[in-house]
Amino acid sequence: GRQQQMLANQAKRQEYHGQIMGTVATAAAVVAPVKLAIDYESNWADLKKVANFAKDDDEKRIKQDIFSVSERTGLGPNEVTKIAAEAGVANGADGNLDPEKMKRFLNDAAEMSVAYGITAEEAGERLATYQSRMELTAEQTRGMGDAMNYVASKMNATAADTSSVVARMGALGRTAGLSEKSIVGLAAAIVSTSENKETAGTAMKNFLLTLSQGNAMTKSQKETMKRLGFSNVRAIAEGMKKGGKEAENTLLTVLGAIKKMPEAEQAGIAKELFGTESLASLAPLINNPQKLREVFALANSEEATGSQLAEFKTRSETTQGALDRLAASGQILAITVGSVLLPPLASAAEHVTSVIQAVRALA
Repeated sequence: GRQQQMLANQAKRQEYHGQIMGTVATAAAVVAPVKLAIDYESNWADLKKVANFAKDDDEKRIKQDIFSVSERTGLGPNEVTKIAAEAGVANGADGNLDPEKMKRFLNDAAEMSVAYGITAEEAGERLATYQSRMELTAEQTRGMGDAMNYVASKMNATAADTSSVVARMGALGRTAGLSEKSIVGLAAAIVSTSENKETAGTAMKNFLLTLSQGNAMTKSQKETMKRLGFSNVRAIAEGMKKGGKEAENTLLTVLGAIKKMPEAEQAGIAKELFGTESLASLAPLINNPQKLREVFALANSEEATGSQLAEFKTRSETTQGALDRLAASGQILAITVGSVLLPPLASAAEHVTSVIQAVRALA
C-alpha cells in the first residue's frame, strides 16, 4: 500500500511539473514579444525627441520603412530604430522630418552596418556625422562609403576603422581643403600604418593641422619647412585649400621633400613638424610617398562606385544573412503582437502601483 501511495504521489508530482512548465512556456511566449515591443516603444520615443512629424501619416510611414529595412538587411527593428534616432539630418527645409530622406538614410546606414561589420547604432552615428559636421549630401556620403569599402578591399585598412577615423577627423579634412574622397584616402593610408584607429586619428589630425595653418606655424616649424625648401608656408595651406588633385599633390610634395632629406634627419624633421605621437604612423608614408598617391587614386577611382552596395549584397547572400533576415521578420511579428498587449499591461501596472501606494500609506 505504501509503495502504491509513493507511485501515486510521484505521478501527481510529474503532473504538477508538467503544468508548471507549461505555464512557464506560455509566460515566456508572452514575455518575449512584450519585451521587444517595450524596447521598440523606448527607441521610438528617442526618435520622437529629435524628429518632428508634419502629419500622422508620416509617422506611420517611417514605422513601415523601419520594418522594411529590417527585413531587407537582417538588422533587428530595434536596431534600425536606433539608426533613425540619429537622423536629425533627415529633416526638410521646414524643420519637419522628410520621409524620403529618412528612408534613404536608413537604407544607407543599414547597408554600411552590414558591409563594414559594425553595429547599426555606430553606422547611424557615423553617417549622421558625415552629413552634419562635414556638410555632405546623401550622394556624397554614399560615394565616400563606396571609397572606404573599395580601398579596404585593396589594402590593409578595414572600412570599419577608416570610417571611424573619417568620422572623427573628416571635418578637419574639409576645413583643410580636402575633398571627401581625398579624406578617405588619407585616413585609410594612415590607418594601414598605425597601431590602432585612435593613433591613426591623432596622426591625421597633427598632419593636417600643421600643413593647413600657414603663417600660424611655430617659429621652429617654419625653420624646418624652410630647410625642406618651403620658404612660403602660406603657399602650402593655399595649395590644400584648392582641393582635389591640387590638395593631394601638396601633401605628397611635403612628404617627398622630407624623403629627400638625409635619412638620419627625417625622423627629427617629422617629429618637429607633426609631433612625437604621430611619428610611427607617418614614417612609412615618408619612406614611401607613392603609397599615399596610390591610395588617393583608389579612393577616387570609378571602380569604387557601388562598392558598398556590392559588399552588402555579398554578405546578405550568405546563410547567416538569410538567418538574420528570418530573425528580423520574427522580431517584427513579435513587436506587432506585443504592442497589442502594452496598453492593458500599462493599465495593470498603474493599478498595482496604486494598490502598493495604499498599502505603504497604511504601513
